[in-house]
Amino acid sequence: MIVYSNEWLRNGQIDTDICIIGSGPAGLTLARALDDGDRRIVLLEAGDQHFDDKIQSLAAGEIVGEDPGYSLQEARLRMLGGTSNHWTGQCHELNPIDFETRSWVPHSGWPISASDLADYYRQARQLIELPMLERLYDADMVPRADLIDNPSLYNLTQAPALDMDPQFFAINPLNFADAAMEDISTSESLTVVLRAPVLEFRADPALGRVSRAVVQLPDGVTSEVHAKHFILAAGAIESARILLTSNRDYPSGLANGNDLVGRFFQEHVFYPLGDLALVGGNACSPPWSGSDFDFVRRFSIAEKTQREGELLNAAFLLHSADADAVLRIPETGQQMLRYGRFPDDLPSRFLFALHAMAHPTQHAYCALNSTKPSPNVFNVQFGAEPVPNPNSRVTLSDRIDENGQRRASLDWRLSNDDVNNVANTVAWLERAVGVSGEGRIRRANWLFENSASPHSGSGQTGGQYHHMGTLRMSTSPKKGVVDADCRVHGLSNLHVAGSAVFPTAGYANPTLTIVALAFRLADQIRKIS
Repeated sequence: MIVYSNEWLRNGQIDTDICIIGSGPAGLTLARALDDGDRRIVLLEAGDQHFDDKIQSLAAGEIVGEDPGYSLQEARLRMLGGTSNHWTGQCHELNPIDFETRSWVPHSGWPISASDLADYYRQARQLIELPMLERLYDADMVPRADLIDNPSLYNLTQAPALDMDPQFFAINPLNFADAAMEDISTSESLTVVLRAPVLEFRADPALGRVSRAVVQLPDGVTSEVHAKHFILAAGAIESARILLTSNRDYPSGLANGNDLVGRFFQEHVFYPLGDLALVGGNACSPPWSGSDFDFVRRFSIAEKTQREGELLNAAFLLHSADADAVLRIPETGQQMLRYGRFPDDLPSRFLFALHAMAHPTQHAYCALNSTKPSPNVFNVQFGAEPVPNPNSRVTLSDRIDENGQRRASLDWRLSNDDVNNVANTVAWLERAVGVSGEGRIRRANWLFENSASPHSGSGQTGGQYHHMGTLRMSTSPKKGVVDADCRVHGLSNLHVAGSAVFPTAGYANPTLTIVALAFRLADQIRKIS
């Protein structure tokens, strides 16, 4: 059932078996998976069932590092369903190498492997209503040829020098609140409490247990939820903030004895790489009918190449380029007005533009065969896996919100390792495409500039709203905040769900892994409860 905090929590403390904080994809997945009638579950959601400006303002905070291109207030929604109310629905698994300890990636390595999540990824795909991998790949994980509709592009990906793996990001922007509404409404053991922001946890250091969550009611009165087990699923920034503000029993913040709460914040950035011109240009593509689902096609660097070149994982996104995109007409006009001359690389742009313009006879020939001309020039972006950085972190601001709590402060940092990896990845791709004989790359102008940061140098608007890290998973409390079962080190009854526990981020959008980890955590909670 769904209730409001000012009614349900008005008469003092509530006792339950499991208390979940946050109703986004992680929290709602956990609640539904654990709701089998054997235990009482209370899910605390800071927001309402619908968007509310005043409630949303509590998500505001400071940004003191790299500008992510968004404010903290807009980055995460405080309402039932959380950020699933405005996500794009792109989903993909992390690759096996993402879980490994890699000598060239500082602070890398998960205490679990990709095989530990295989079954849970299947459950996550079913929940989000995504196609299973066998519908996208064959038994050897080779992509279905009919899903790469450009023969020249397919030839490029198969070139030995390039060693790229096509990846299909299935898309379904499922609203987790809508999907769970029937289960919530009919459940006799699950209670979703709205307008119930958690101010802090209270714990007993002698026992190593959390005893209660303190909840702020709309009229300023506080109440408490006592539980046998607590699960923090409020997102990477808010989850870290709640632990840091829980400093009555632990002066530096709950679970922060090693000063790791909030550290290793990670985000994905897509960098504009330039243009790719393929040698082939007269081929026809089959009609787009090879699948009955929506997806985004990306290309990743194969594991062998990552190891040999000591590169981080990356996904390349290719967009068909028309003549205007390749010529960069607005950019050309700006340079003429500013410097009184044409850009030095204008001749090469014209050559690329000629590649981009499909000949009319090609259109006619392909149309007669009920096909379409294949584009042979693409604009290329790539999303590089961020390097885990302990100095990229969430802390507490001196600013106070309406509930009397210190707001979050985000200091997102990209390190020299990120800068070097971008340069090395671009250089590798240029060499590999050239050696393949299938095409050539024209770099974006910013890659020729000496920039202190690939983020600021690329002219990016910021991150992708993918908040990861801050409460990372580790085998030791000296290296992270939660263990392999997502239980907070040193606290027997507090777990964390969501991308806050990611030690590394890979290149994949995080939601599918968030849901898979939630299913895995549900199994862990069932064993101990």
